[in-house]
Amino acid sequence: MKHLINNIKAFNKDTITMFKELFNKKTFIKQLANMLSFIRLLLIIPILILIIIYLNNKSTIILIITGILALIGGITDYFDGKIARKYKTVSDYGKKLDQISDKTFATTLSLLLITINKYFIITLILELLIIITNALFNLKFKNINNDSNMIGKLKQWPLFALLFMGFISNINEFLYNITLFLFILTTIMQLLTILSYINKHNKEIKIFIKSKIKGTIN
Repeated sequence: MKHLINNIKAFNKDTITMFKELFNKKTFIKQLANMLSFIRLLLIIPILILIIIYLNNKSTIILIITGILALIGGITDYFDGKIARKYKTVSDYGKKLDQISDKTFATTLSLLLITINKYFIITLILELLIIITNALFNLKFKNINNDSNMIGKLKQWPLFALLFMGFISNINEFLYNITLFLFILTTIMQLLTILSYINKHNKEIKIFIKSKIKGTIN
């Protein structure tokens, strides 16, 4: 628990530093990628408001606007990593912010999409299982590597496409069929991600235990 509290304090401190450096010409580039990640968190607010409005008047235009905002969120996920690597501004804080933004954005939108199509509850449950899987291993073994693996990174593409299409899926049958395909693909990728993370963490735990045993013997 102490480890978790210290991590939260460090993350909050780095977030304050990000905003300070973002408005400084000399350090703007350093924080640009992080700001793109943070934008995903901010987009949740207007998306939530639009869904509330939609539930009151069932306007197709509202859904289209909401879908566009979801698409923008997916685009920021694509560019934040590219910018960080291009300008060599990759950091532990940036990685954590990216993960938090991705998971918060995806789970919140999945939850909101349940009001449109009930099968999004499966998308939500599987995303939560991915988060819980990483969290449980991290709480048990604090030195474990929580970086996304290749399957986890690939899973983001159909997931964000699904979150975008989910808002406009009921406009016509063609869009619904595309959304259904993305839903099936995303579900498969989510299941593979969970299995791959469990396998990855188990390997890391074995290495961790062996190193502890070796250190004790030495």
